Amino acid sequence: MGMDDTISLHSVLQIIDGFDADDNPNVFSVGFETYDKKKQTGGRLINAEKCVKVVGKKNGKIIWPTKPKLQDDKLSRDPNHFKHQTRNILVNGTQNMRKLHIRLITRFNGKVVSWG
Repeated sequence: MGMDDTISLHSVLQIIDGFDADDNPNVFSVGFETYDKKKQTGGRLINAEKCVKVVGKKNGKIIWPTKPKLQDDKLSRDPNHFKHQTRNILVNGTQNMRKLHIRLITRFNGKVVSWG
């Protein structure tokens, strides 16, 4: 596997957390394994296309990341994404939010994720 077939986790996170030229969240595809610590389930491989990062939900409505952040749409609790190494994403234009653990990402935009 050549260098062109891989992407570092650091680069993956820069893309996930970044914005396009119009200040909209970047769109990406991601492959990851499922895991639920409380239920002790997981291990399914998920391939998700046309994903975007979201901040979370408040009163049932999606909170989109903004540049700069607006104080009006603050979450009622802090999900500690940095501490728990997670990101919230929407998949393929749906309103169903998924929590993605960054250490379980295996592919990103068609490339294998490397830990180097």
